[in-house]
Amino acid sequence: MRALLICALALGPLAACGLYSDDTGCDPIQRSDQLVNPATLACEVHTATEACGAPPADLSWGECASACRALPEAACLTTPGCRGAYDHDCFFGVGACARPTPFLGCYPTDLNLDNATGCAGLDAWSCSRHEACVGTYRPAAACSDGLDQNGDGVADDPAECTFAYARCVPEPVLGG
Repeated sequence: MRALLICALALGPLAACGLYSDDTGCDPIQRSDQLVNPATLACEVHTATEACGAPPADLSWGECASACRALPEAACLTTPGCRGAYDHDCFFGVGACARPTPFLGCYPTDLNLDNATGCAGLDAWSCSRHEACVGTYRPAAACSDGLDQNGDGVADDPAECTFAYARCVPEPVLGG
């Protein structure tokens, strides 16, 4: 408890160490319950009651309401706490591009940054912890499996289509 108090006094109430307030670390998370799943880029609801049982990756994902989500590509890649997401096949030139560019959007980084390693070989969560890395994604199988996953009577509608993480790569250098 003393360490948390010292951390809170030294770094202020918004410090990451101030997210929890008791000796067990099991108080509810003190932030949005809409978090970006780095494996799918989908917003998911994570209730405060999960704080004691959920793995750390769930609790530290970026918030869906992040200002990063509104940034264009160039601003995204230079804004602390933000990272880009790209269409895998379009990014590497091995498939058709569904959009004018491979850029899918800007997303918040994980709250627990790790800048000690490179991007190669990282899983979706580990990639989201690096501001100098971006994730590449492909449409998930639910986008074209002919099934109605959400029960709305329409198979393969946009509401059922998320992305599936493919690879972590260094941030691209944009041409000037």
